[in-house]
Amino acid sequence: MAAAWLYYALTLLPTLGPIGTQAAADRYAYLPCLGLLVPLAWGITSYGYPRRLVYFSACTGLIVLLGILTFRQAGVWKNTATLWEAEIRQYPAAPFVHGDLAVAYQKEGLLDQALEEYRKEAGLSPPVAVTYDWWGVALFQKGRMEEALEKFKASEALDPNIAETHWYLWFFSQQKGLYDGAYQEIQDAIQLQPETTENYNSLGMTLGSMGKLGQAQEAFETALSKDPQNTVYMANLAATQLKEGKPEKALDLFQRAALLQPLDFSWPFKMGEVCLEMGRAAEADQCFQKAIRLNPRDPRLPGKIAEVLKKAGQKGLARNYLGPPTHERPNP
Repeated sequence: MAAAWLYYALTLLPTLGPIGTQAAADRYAYLPCLGLLVPLAWGITSYGYPRRLVYFSACTGLIVLLGILTFRQAGVWKNTATLWEAEIRQYPAAPFVHGDLAVAYQKEGLLDQALEEYRKEAGLSPPVAVTYDWWGVALFQKGRMEEALEKFKASEALDPNIAETHWYLWFFSQQKGLYDGAYQEIQDAIQLQPETTENYNSLGMTLGSMGKLGQAQEAFETALSKDPQNTVYMANLAATQLKEGKPEKALDLFQRAALLQPLDFSWPFKMGEVCLEMGRAAEADQCFQKAIRLNPRDPRLPGKIAEVLKKAGQKGLARNYLGPPTHERPNP
């Protein structure tokens, strides 16, 4: 009995002060509570009637109580949002709790609630760069672009060493056609996180927009070397090679992408376009037929293919993709 109480006291000691960055957590009581059960179990097995009945009743009552508490606590631990909602009820003035709840809401698509929690966090603590980044993403998801941009700029002013912030600012600059600014932002992101593959793809997009096709190709090749099965990088590199007059290399990339995504009709469609550019009409026809087989429910696809063939001067092939007229034939 004494040993059980000693175990309880010793295992409870570490939880009397903050552990790491956390002041309290349910799991801190798991091991200490085992010590409370030992005396009750010992009493049931060591005493005769009626003291055994007393211990048995105490154990039964404890099990019922713990069952009720478990059911109640399970509601708190239902998901991340309910957990942080419970924390806010306990610590309404803790800014990081509002921030974590905002992130939880945002991941569940509850953007209005997330924005409200970010606003509360900002009102309770000095500005934090990471908070402004998440806040900006939430605003972007709501379609409030200018407000999102303001948050990303505020984040950069607070901490210019966050690569993700520079990527967000690159995105806005790229969308607005401010390619010099976009180039500088993505270069900063690469300097801070050279291992992030997407940064090189973004760099290639900006260089391509600036007309620097050779450098754009190098950037896309770097991205693809880091992620060899990324079909988006393949498509971007292929598009650049087409602009540089290298259809054979572009076709090879589209073929690789088609092997990785054999059910995606867009790859044989792109392959058909490249084959037409190379004057290989028969191969183009085969690719277009495959695209239709993969996507037979899209009634617009044959018409698109016919338009591509007409522009390439293949009017005879184009007629094969045009169905019968939809209007009724006049009576003779």
